[in-house]
Amino acid sequence: MLIFNQYFAYSCFFMGLGCTSPNTNSPQVKADKEFSLSPGQGLTINGMSFYLLDIKDSRCPADAGCQNSGNVTITLKISKDNKPLKGSVFSLSLQKSEYLTEDYDIQFTHVEPVRGKQSREISKSKYKVTLKLKNTAPSFQIVEIKNPSGIIFPKDGPNYRPGFKEAEGSWSPLEVDVRKADEMVQKYISDPQQTARNIVASYPKGNQINAQKYLSDRICKISKIYPKYRRQYVGFLSRENKHKLIWVNFFIPDDFLERTWKKDICVVNDGGYYFFNVLIDLETGKCLSFQINGDA
Repeated sequence: MLIFNQYFAYSCFFMGLGCTSPNTNSPQVKADKEFSLSPGQGLTINGMSFYLLDIKDSRCPADAGCQNSGNVTITLKISKDNKPLKGSVFSLSLQKSEYLTEDYDIQFTHVEPVRGKQSREISKSKYKVTLKLKNTAPSFQIVEIKNPSGIIFPKDGPNYRPGFKEAEGSWSPLEVDVRKADEMVQKYISDPQQTARNIVASYPKGNQINAQKYLSDRICKISKIYPKYRRQYVGFLSRENKHKLIWVNFFIPDDFLERTWKKDICVVNDGGYYFFNVLIDLETGKCLSFQINGDA
């Protein structure tokens, strides 16, 4: 039997800037370690080159009565393997981080000198900013598949459990397993009316007609854009009989999910039929749960 839960979850060394080249002979700095730059200086770490273009200091002077404390913002030019990153000029405020690649973020952690009195202007050459290249790559090994685009998480993957009463324990699916699960999902969505009818069978009778119409409409819309969904596959074990279960998390990616979907389970509030997930018993072919996000 299908079980449905509708929920509201979820640089200057670059041409044309007229600045001097960064010092590529700088000491080697490892990821997750801090490094410092002054305006006009550059450094290369793990194939990524950082060049500090500018710094703007709006901090409140020590002898002034300001309504807010202000901030320090820097402008960085960043490239990887001698190619500019997307949006290669980055503006970053103190204590903020910025996404760079699937495996790295950059964080602005500290600035010197401290802000003095109003009468004491700080020359830009005196500034030194401290940055940290943060390795955000997952500690576990994923399997990426194509056509459709998906990620198989291992049993030691993200620490996330959807809370299904049918599942306990975990296992690491193979590509052949997730493709079989995907075929089963396609079978269910190919007949929206029958699938919706099965879902609402356990509903109170007074709610079945309207719910069935609503679900059938949503499943029909899912079927029309099905190839566009990204997939995340997680293996669970059946609490009752230890059958192998596969939970498939479907979503249409935005910029944020594009950055994180290979590391973490994508959980989104609302979003409608752009986000749904299915729990499949791989050994019986039964769909144990079919969940579609609610509309905002």
